[in-house]
Amino acid sequence: MQALLKNLHESQLVLDLGSSSGSFNYKLTPASVVAVDLSVIGSQLLTNNQRIIGDAAAIPLKSRSVDLVVCNNSLEHFESVANSLLEIKRVLKADGILWASVPDASFLDDRLYRFFFAGGGHVNCFTRKSFLELATTVSGFKELETQTLHSGFVFLRPPEPNKIKHYPFPALLLNLIPPKLLRRMVRWMNLIVRVLDTRFNLCFSRYGWAFTLGLGSQIKNEGRIKGPINVCFECGASQFSSSLSTNRFLFWKTYKCPSCREINFWFSDPDEATTKTQPQHITENCPSVNKNLQEVAKSIFGDGDKASIKHWIDFWNTGPERASFMLENYQRLALIDLQKKRVLDLGCGIGGLSEILKGRCGYYVGVDPTDHIIKLTKPDRKTYFVRATGEALPFPNQTFDYVFAQDVLEHIQGGIQQQIKVLKELKRVISKVGMIFFSTPNRLYPYEGHTRLYFPQYLPKGLRHQYINRYNPGFLREHKSFSEITSLTPSKLSRCLRESGLQFIHQLPCGADRSDYLKLFPFRGLLSYLGFGWYPHAEFWGILVHNEMRTKLRLKLSKLWKYEHSQPSRTRLFDFGKKIDFDTGMHNPQLLSGWYWHERDKRGFRWTSDSAVAVIQTKGFPKVLKIHGYTPSTTKLSLLVNNLLVGSKSFEKKSEIRLEFILPFNNPEPDIVKIEINSHPTYTEKAEGSSRKLGVMIFSLELSSK
Repeated sequence: MQALLKNLHESQLVLDLGSSSGSFNYKLTPASVVAVDLSVIGSQLLTNNQRIIGDAAAIPLKSRSVDLVVCNNSLEHFESVANSLLEIKRVLKADGILWASVPDASFLDDRLYRFFFAGGGHVNCFTRKSFLELATTVSGFKELETQTLHSGFVFLRPPEPNKIKHYPFPALLLNLIPPKLLRRMVRWMNLIVRVLDTRFNLCFSRYGWAFTLGLGSQIKNEGRIKGPINVCFECGASQFSSSLSTNRFLFWKTYKCPSCREINFWFSDPDEATTKTQPQHITENCPSVNKNLQEVAKSIFGDGDKASIKHWIDFWNTGPERASFMLENYQRLALIDLQKKRVLDLGCGIGGLSEILKGRCGYYVGVDPTDHIIKLTKPDRKTYFVRATGEALPFPNQTFDYVFAQDVLEHIQGGIQQQIKVLKELKRVISKVGMIFFSTPNRLYPYEGHTRLYFPQYLPKGLRHQYINRYNPGFLREHKSFSEITSLTPSKLSRCLRESGLQFIHQLPCGADRSDYLKLFPFRGLLSYLGFGWYPHAEFWGILVHNEMRTKLRLKLSKLWKYEHSQPSRTRLFDFGKKIDFDTGMHNPQLLSGWYWHERDKRGFRWTSDSAVAVIQTKGFPKVLKIHGYTPSTTKLSLLVNNLLVGSKSFEKKSEIRLEFILPFNNPEPDIVKIEINSHPTYTEKAEGSSRKLGVMIFSLELSSK
């Protein structure tokens, strides 16, 4: 489905039939989306998309108006499937596609679901054969391909407290099992059924089918393919095995789900999963990146090394998914607003991150030193690619707001001094208030990700190359020797950061502070307090910032936002700016101590206590501090900027405050400035049960260059 959605154009239309709150991520496609359901709850709609309350048996759209219809686990709930299929045929264009996923009533997953939930709303029971016969005889659809869907048994979880009264009796049995025990049972159940399936060619782990159907006779039938066997038991996200990083647990490999970070057992996909995943008539209209990738891969590995070619192509094809997951992780750690920001992607490859950031940032620049890789990129409006090395970036000082340097440092040749040089270059081109999103593998970790082998870094050079050549010869075809991978130990990375003038914004290079780490991982958290918190990680990752700006930029960490979760009204987050205007949106991350929320006539204001502190970000230090507010009582207002008193003034009762103070500073570089507002005397709130001491009401606060 994702391949179909991504290869549509802005002028095309997708129908999400039986959508509920949205049956797929609408950001996956540039096309417009129309969501139709009998009852629409929630919203994830973007610009140009709309929701319609309607019946699948009478779709309120024009004939021949839709390019792709998505029925994602909805047809089994339709009371009149035949009429719905006829309506789908009516609204589809002649070369349109129907993508439909349905559970197979003969498989273990659907049988368990219908047992525990008394049918669970599945009014239709399908098998692969019965569904295809129905679609063909009723509406003339032809099978393009059919993909196997595997289950994670995600429905086997305790009933939600607010919904438990609506659950049938068998489902209440799940509530009798302790939640932690139930989760472990489901995890091991997934392991057992997959072992049985792979060893004895059974189908216990299968859920159903994903059908790609068309009406045009020109479309080639690709037949049946097998989908990814790895399905997360917590969130139900499926992933191809080649796109997952694995660890070892006893005799089994495990992986972290990219969507929810839950630990699952890992299995290799069947060979058929590597076959085509989209209809021929769609791939013909796509750019020839895959063909070019294959040609480059053959030139590196030779025609005979199909395993290395496949892994190499899969790695680059899954670049956007990895980039999206990486960006989501960083956005959970800190306030990252990409709007109008300048982004550098060092080691960009074929530009997977550029696809994720397209239209979301001011402009994107990808840099890579490899000529045959940079030729595969796709420049676009505000998307540029440059062939250059990290040691000599062709950009002026402080050009970028954000830099992505993911798994780049270990590929720098010439030893630790060259790696330090790269980090110094990143520090030079990043703004003073900018952030570097950084990762590099830990050399002490036993599994080496580039070779996909255990312990090669510990072996002598001659023995190491024999070991790699036997178990992964493709690595030595792509790289001259293992010495091209110069991954760092914790002590060497500390030295690199120290000499380059950079620091992780968190206390540990895993996106965590020691207190959080101790809660999540007690044993490793204890190591962190003993000074060994860097050692147990497979990879060092986190946000790097200028040494002198670390304390100020830590204010952008989500756990330090004072009012984000306590105010009654929720609006979108903005990055730190030069003005706080409470009428235009949420600025809570910029408010420190001493603020109270107040709402009147659906407009939000902030009261100060006797002392309130806010921070404002500047591009260059401004000349004037402006404040607009109101005082209900007689008071004297004093303002301090970076702990220096810049002015004060007394106000009578019920006075409007409009002040401008000239600032005695001259700092042309971007900065985050602390502003303190002091009121004396304060005003006692008269609301029942309240004893708050209030200073003044603030409407806006601004640092201006005029």
